[in-house]
Amino acid sequence: MIRKQRFFITLKTKTIDEIINTNKELKTGEQRSFFIASVLKKYKIIAIRCQTPNIIKEAKKIPAKTWKRYLI
Repeated sequence: MIRKQRFFITLKTKTIDEIINTNKELKTGEQRSFFIASVLKKYKIIAIRCQTPNIIKEAKKIPAKTWKRYLI
């Protein structure tokens, strides 16, 4: 449970650049947020039909009802 909490708290409280450019050793859970931040730096992550859109937004992802709007 602590790993999930650290992951979410890190994504929620820091910017993508702060996560990526950290000089400290990452704890368990923070490593996962570093990976997600690295992906978010280049790409958008869209969660389709999620049950908790507010949590998706807090984790710097995009909640959506359908995928059609996001087709390239």
